[in-house]
Amino acid sequence: MHHRRLFLVSLEANEPWPKPDDTCQMVVLTEEDGAVSFDFEESVSSKRSLEILQSIVSQEDPELLQRYLQRSPFSLDGLLVMAEHHRRQGGYDQARELIRRAVYTVECALAADFSPFEGLGVGVSHARPRVRLHMQKSLEWPGWSWLRAMWMHMHCLAGQGMHRTALEVCKLLIAATLPQDPLRALLWLDHFCLRSRQCKLIGDLSVSLAETCGQACNGLNYLEFAFPNFAYSVALAGILQKSPDMSLLNHVTLEQILSTDVSDLEGDLLTLVRLMRALLYFPGGVRPLLEEAGYAHRHVVDFLPFAV
Repeated sequence: MHHRRLFLVSLEANEPWPKPDDTCQMVVLTEEDGAVSFDFEESVSSKRSLEILQSIVSQEDPELLQRYLQRSPFSLDGLLVMAEHHRRQGGYDQARELIRRAVYTVECALAADFSPFEGLGVGVSHARPRVRLHMQKSLEWPGWSWLRAMWMHMHCLAGQGMHRTALEVCKLLIAATLPQDPLRALLWLDHFCLRSRQCKLIGDLSVSLAETCGQACNGLNYLEFAFPNFAYSVALAGILQKSPDMSLLNHVTLEQILSTDVSDLEGDLLTLVRLMRALLYFPGGVRPLLEEAGYAHRHVVDFLPFAV
């Protein structure tokens, strides 16, 4: 039996991985609003291991790095550096295994109070999962390695076609870092929702995350008013759920398109209003979307008055 409950990585029967002993540890802090947040502290052993790794990386010798990982198989930064090396060499399977081990290292270092399954319980964001990080701008902050491991894990999952799981990791990253979102995970959230057919979730997140994003949304009630990816994705999500009656376009008014409150709209009309809003607010998104879809008739795009 493992020393803690794992939810990010499931070990196989032939993987009796021990608890890593040379990684930084997560510590619990209390913010001004009374809610807990989490930070990272280097231990004596993890700091010494990191210094050795930095010396090895400066020599740019993969064999030295390989030998280092044989001695320290759960060095988070070492695993991430080697994973990136394999990825650039086209060794995606090797990179994926190293990232999986890195995520295991991350999970073993989580504080007991860290939980994406429970809310903060206090403050305005009382329902926010209890995963908020005490973000720092310093490049020396150990938390960057934690975030990088989760980011790479998310893309590995997506690369294997596991978009629903990648979505959950993306949500974890967003809950941990908002309102800063240094990884720009919001630019991937709607993509994973669509790929995993979580169409209703996109609209829900557009509302629930708007307040948390703070100044990025300029006080607007929906992410779709501030982020072009959300603007097009919420419209596409509505179309994927039910093909709208296009004749209703004749009933869409400019007032409905410009309104920051869509609570009185529903069904096909809401989908068409969102589609027209995306085209009006973010016309620059039309051309790259059509090109990505392989649309052949470029002269039709050039005819559009808002084409860029």
